[in-house]
Amino acid sequence: MNLDNWLKILSALWDSGILTGVAVYVWSRLKISKKADRTSMLYHFADQAVYHASQFNEATTNEAKKSAAMDMVSESLQRNKWANRFTTDQISAAIEMAVNKMNGGIK
Repeated sequence: MNLDNWLKILSALWDSGILTGVAVYVWSRLKISKKADRTSMLYHFADQAVYHASQFNEATTNEAKKSAAMDMVSESLQRNKWANRFTTDQISAAIEMAVNKMNGGIK
């Protein structure tokens, strides 16, 4: 097949909407994958922050440790330019999950 035949095939696929449908499907899958990766990284940042807060802030209260962990997670998200992707409630929930995981609640 020569280039002219390939262009006709692509044009027919475009006109029929098949090529557009495939492009939309691929784009949505990539978007879902990125969102899952960002969420996974949020949990990773929360695990690290909770561990760090528990190791180096032993003399402080639990509220102070949570505040320190929130700050660490927020800084990590800002470094990765994801600060606007998560709310403070989502960050707080991720930290609570990390605390529960560290205490043996979630594996």
